[in-house]
Amino acid sequence: MRTAVVIAAWDERPNIEPLVRRLDRALADRRGERDLIFVVEGEDGTREALEALAADIPDLRVLYRREPRGLGEAFRAGFAAVPADADVVVTLDADLNHQPEEIPRLVAALESSGADLVVGSRDLPESRVEGIPAWKRRLSRFVNRALSRLRGVPTEDKTSGFRVYRAEALRRLEIRSSGFSFLADLLLQAHAAGMAVREEPIRFVYRVEGRSKLPFARTSVEYLRLVARSVARPERALAFWLVAGALVRLIATFPAHRFYADADASLTALGALRILEGEPLVFFSGVRIGAVGCWLTAALFALLGASRETLAAGALLFGLGTLVVSALTARELLGRARSSWALPLVALPVPAALFWTYMPVGYGEIVFLGALTLLLGVRLARRGEGRGCLVAFAIAAGLAFWTSILTLCASAPAALLVALRRRDLVRSARAWALAAGGFLLGSLPWWLANSATGFGPLRGNAGARP
Repeated sequence: MRTAVVIAAWDERPNIEPLVRRLDRALADRRGERDLIFVVEGEDGTREALEALAADIPDLRVLYRREPRGLGEAFRAGFAAVPADADVVVTLDADLNHQPEEIPRLVAALESSGADLVVGSRDLPESRVEGIPAWKRRLSRFVNRALSRLRGVPTEDKTSGFRVYRAEALRRLEIRSSGFSFLADLLLQAHAAGMAVREEPIRFVYRVEGRSKLPFARTSVEYLRLVARSVARPERALAFWLVAGALVRLIATFPAHRFYADADASLTALGALRILEGEPLVFFSGVRIGAVGCWLTAALFALLGASRETLAAGALLFGLGTLVVSALTARELLGRARSSWALPLVALPVPAALFWTYMPVGYGEIVFLGALTLLLGVRLARRGEGRGCLVAFAIAAGLAFWTSILTLCASAPAALLVALRRRDLVRSARAWALAAGGFLLGSLPWWLANSATGFGPLRGNAGARP
């Protein structure tokens, strides 16, 4: 079995001779059926050292270019130099992170398993990792988790450069990045093509000599692009409209926060200050100023200090929450693809809707809690969710009712939908008890305040009275 080893080396003079000696010994039984291909960049003497070693190791080849063009470009050149009759292609780092003595075991795993690609993994229980910097570990962990979640790729270590490819399979893959992210991209392509991928534990020892060539900022951007390409189109549309909606609300909120167009914004701040002084405000199901908004503003004042900017942040949080909840509701009702068409209506509302929700005047939390109640009701009715969702729906409806009776515009249709679609809940006494208990819990401040005032006339409970 002819084996080609491809290694990219950029200014690795202190490590190159020990690497070649160990590599030569590890593959001694393959002399005559091996190719050691080094793609060298830089001017620190690495090329000269390799050319001297090639006098004793005739199957060592050196490809040189003075200016570095990126790891992906280096391996593109190295793969192009692999002989047409090669059976397997091995890649590893030039800085002795990877142990050449483990190559025969990885090649044997490829042969015995019939896999197209074997990844030397740092993330298996049997793996040993020594001395890797925390920032590198975090970056690798982020990429691995993000791609696992978005693409369902089961391979644990997607960024490892210690690999054994079946040469025929490697020819079907394309290097699409000039930087470090090409490693994860090749693995994604392999999985998408239905190739068999196997992981084997390795010993990873962080470099002792020289410096890392991984540019953190550039590589982070490359990985973010790779993650973005891995997101399906409906998710991209969702992300776009959520960001657009957030920017619209941010632009509307903060330039205007010094001169709000409605006095209720100032009353919300006064209500928050009274809460911080120890007065438990309830507002008797206020139509405009909402107690929930005052309590959130009080919490923000306690954390960030009382200011107009902090007051504006509370309304912005409700607006962002409404965006997310509305997007999830649209997906529940319309599906992933068609929900993309509904998102602009929420992200970019008519001016009147934006005007009354960018300010901390109560309407922001009314819309948010109404949307949240509707989402939970839709999930309960359409998905057949269990009692946990029922309790959450009831608590949200109660909290919304305490905030404003206007939220009945959302909670009443949601409850009707549940009643029509979930006859099992309608016939269950336990479900009725859970729903009633959840609603009472969510609206408890309203009941406590009314009981303390002798349950005055409903018209007296319709207005906000801070």
